[in-house]
Amino acid sequence: MRRRGINLNVLLVLTLLWGVAAQAQARQHLLPPSPAERAAFEKKLDPALMPAGASHRNIDPKQVFKLAGPDGTELTVAPVNFDVPRSNMSEPGRRTCGVYIVPAQGAAYFLDLISDDDADLGIQCWSVLSVRLARKQGEPADIVLVGSASLTTHSWRQDYVLHCGKDGIYKLSVD
Repeated sequence: MRRRGINLNVLLVLTLLWGVAAQAQARQHLLPPSPAERAAFEKKLDPALMPAGASHRNIDPKQVFKLAGPDGTELTVAPVNFDVPRSNMSEPGRRTCGVYIVPAQGAAYFLDLISDDDADLGIQCWSVLSVRLARKQGEPADIVLVGSASLTTHSWRQDYVLHCGKDGIYKLSVD
C-alpha cells in the first residue's frame, strides 16, 4: 500500500512538471532574425506605408526582433526613426518614430508612435531605446517599445504598447 502511494506521488509530480514544461514552451520570445530572415523582412518594408513626406528613415538593426511562439515566427517588428514635414511649410519638420510590423502571414503595415494630436502639441519621438515583451496571464504577450519623447522644455521615456487584437492586427497604445 505504501509503495502504491509513493508511485502516485511520483506520477503526480511528473504530471505537474510536464504541465509546467509545456506551458513554458508555449511562451513567446523576442529574438533577433537570422540574416536570411532579415533579408526577406527588409523586402517587405515599403516606404509608402509611412506618413507622406517621411524622410531620413533610420532602422537600427539591433532593434529589429521577431516574435517567436510555439508555432514559429509570428511577426517581425522594426522600430523606425524618421522626419516628417509640418503642414505649415514655414515651420521645420519634426522628428518622430514608428514601427513596421510584418506578420509571418499577410501584408506588412506601419504604425506612427506619435499621434497627430501629440504632434500638434509639439511632442516628438527621437528614437526607440529598447524593445521588450510584457506578459499577462493567459493572453498573448504585448510588445513594449520604450521611446525617447520630448517637448521643447524637457524629455522623458515613453512606453508604447503593441497589443494583438482579436482580429490578429496589432494596435498601438501609449502607457
